[in-house]
Amino acid sequence: MNSDLVNHAIELRKQGKFEESRNLLFSLVDSFEDKGSIYLNIAWSYDNQGMEKDALNYYTLSLNEKLSDNQNFDATFGLACTYRCLGDLQKAENIFSQLYRKYPEALEVIPFYALCLSSLGRKDDAIKLLFVLILESPSIEAVRPYFKTLLEYVNAEYPEPDLV
Repeated sequence: MNSDLVNHAIELRKQGKFEESRNLLFSLVDSFEDKGSIYLNIAWSYDNQGMEKDALNYYTLSLNEKLSDNQNFDATFGLACTYRCLGDLQKAENIFSQLYRKYPEALEVIPFYALCLSSLGRKDDAIKLLFVLILESPSIEAVRPYFKTLLEYVNAEYPEPDLV
């Protein structure tokens, strides 16, 4: 029963009904054994709505609970991305570095890690990471879901040059 409600909350989030999704998840926290999953979904809901400050606490709460390896990756990745968005670049860089070493197959980490390094003024390290991604990856399907988000960041940090 509770897992059906969690799945419904996830569907609400995917439909852009963030507040409705969170309200349902908040109502389940005390009655649901898997609090880590609930907190992670609350974090995603805030994140999807662009409310990174609110998401931060729930990523942290989720990581203090029992999570599957996939959920642990998702929560840690979300935390690193959120720190980066909030400008806490050193914390983000530390977490991205850990993710990069612990999950070398998680190619979606690389572009966000590179953005963080670039923001820290380590553009050569960022470029090296991106070249490694391009050269070692016959397919970057893992990055595709983040394409729109990454494009927004790239366009914000590197506006089109005036070549005319």
